Amino acid sequence: MVLNLIVAALFSAVIMIFLLASPTRSETEKDRMQGFSHPDQPIQIKAGREFSIKLQSNPTTGYKWRLTRPPDGKVLLLVRSEYERPENAALAGSGGIEIWTFRALSPGKTSVTFQYIRPWEKVPPSKILTFRISVVTG
Repeated sequence: MVLNLIVAALFSAVIMIFLLASPTRSETEKDRMQGFSHPDQPIQIKAGREFSIKLQSNPTTGYKWRLTRPPDGKVLLLVRSEYERPENAALAGSGGIEIWTFRALSPGKTSVTFQYIRPWEKVPPSKILTFRISVVTG
């Protein structure tokens, strides 16, 4: 009887360790997804895959990235955009990363242009970045 309890406790402990150590589905997807941050390097991605464009950002200054030239909708689809604050950001007002996720739909070439702006200001953007994307047959 005691041996059965010990075996059951060990089995439960092993299962808990496995569940706690396994990455969540979203973490696994993030690890597999290609991320790009240099507009001078063309992006080549297979149709059907998702990828992200990661841009340094600090919304506490009022600035944010705006997609000013969307991609060709037959080639690429914007899936989502989100702001990610660094895990070790100890100081209030520290910057992070805006992550723009796209899905490659079908083979072709397109580009996306971002502007780093304060939306309420009527001045030229602080930065403009254009990424060139080639979607190839998956």
